[in-house]
Amino acid sequence: ALVADRFVERVMRSLHSFGPVVKPLTWHTMYFGGGTASVLPAKKLKKILVALDGSEWARAAGRAAIELATRIPRAVHITALHVLTVAPISGRLLKDMRGMLGFEPVVVPPAVEGVWRARGQQLLDDFAAECAAAGVECRTVLETGSVLSRVLHHGQAVDLVIAGSRGETEALYPGQGGTLERLIKRLSVSALQVPEQGVSYSGITLGYDGSEGARRALRVSA
Repeated sequence: ALVADRFVERVMRSLHSFGPVVKPLTWHTMYFGGGTASVLPAKKLKKILVALDGSEWARAAGRAAIELATRIPRAVHITALHVLTVAPISGRLLKDMRGMLGFEPVVVPPAVEGVWRARGQQLLDDFAAECAAAGVECRTVLETGSVLSRVLHHGQAVDLVIAGSRGETEALYPGQGGTLERLIKRLSVSALQVPEQGVSYSGITLGYDGSEGARRALRVSA
């Protein structure tokens, strides 16, 4: 109880220090979350990366990216990335070994890889059409490799990464997957995790723990 009291006391002191900022606001809910909260100012949001894999969660992430881009009063560029986690067998043992052991990309017959490639390209084409209909600039990228490594790579060049809260692998094979958790821990930029039902940008829930990151989040959200 003593630790909790000290925590609340510190939070209250921090809030009092922001008196001029928070006084004009009407507070409906205050959420105290673990970790250092972070949020990206809209004025700095120019490039968004959205990861698409064909799942309902990824489709929701795509819709969220488009809606967010249309709400910002300046041009926002979306990069849509689909990673092929399969590669055609090369016939060279050393090159194929990792894929044969189950590491991404998994090696498959060329005909199978072609089917997955065509599917991935169709996903990207459909998303590009949605962006065009909404008047949002979009670039599509189809690459072969590990989902984690490719998203991290492209994430270095954007301001925000948007992804579904689950992936296609988890949907098809319960208990497998888990890429998103590892991705968020390693990203150097802000990330938005989107549930299957999508998101609505109608308000802000602020995780506040008294840290400098949380202070910045409070300033930006105000």
